[in-house]
Amino acid sequence: MKVAFNGASKLIIVDNGITELDAQVDLYSDWKEWLRAGDNGDNTKFVPAMRTVGGDPTTGVKSVAPYFFLTNGWKIRPYEGDHTLTISGNLFVDEPETYGYSLTIPTLGDYTVTVMLSTTSDAITVSAGSGLSTEEHNQLDTTYQNVGLLKKIESNKWNIANDQLVIYDNDGTTPLVTFNLTGDQTKAYSGREPV
Repeated sequence: MKVAFNGASKLIIVDNGITELDAQVDLYSDWKEWLRAGDNGDNTKFVPAMRTVGGDPTTGVKSVAPYFFLTNGWKIRPYEGDHTLTISGNLFVDEPETYGYSLTIPTLGDYTVTVMLSTTSDAITVSAGSGLSTEEHNQLDTTYQNVGLLKKIESNKWNIANDQLVIYDNDGTTPLVTFNLTGDQTKAYSGREPV
């Protein structure tokens, strides 16, 4: 285990020197083990630390990506030292309006800790060894790229000037796509092919 659970304080305390956690393995699965490992199941007397959704199969080889939530006010306390803590997986706070949006609390000592979340935007995961053909893999890759482009178009900075709508890439300065707002709409894209 990379963490210790304190049910009375509702804390997940990261072990000394640990800078990477996997939400599914190091937090959710280890929390379930901690529940079972208590004296005669005594750890079950504490309010649940986590809940999860997802993992349901959508086809024989695909499933909904799992999402994990810290519940009932549980928080993660990084180890005592200056470092960056990277948490992989879709981890969020349940009821953030009650418990705040932060997954972590400060260390006891005066240390600087940066927390980085490595989440997936994929709503569907494909199991390893799924047996996809090269064509199916390429179609999936193209779909993934198109979804990424659509997300940028929906959320990135844009500007209207000289009868054109310009949507910028993530850096906020590089034009991603340009739409003509008048005239022939069949030539509205520049830079990339239409999705």
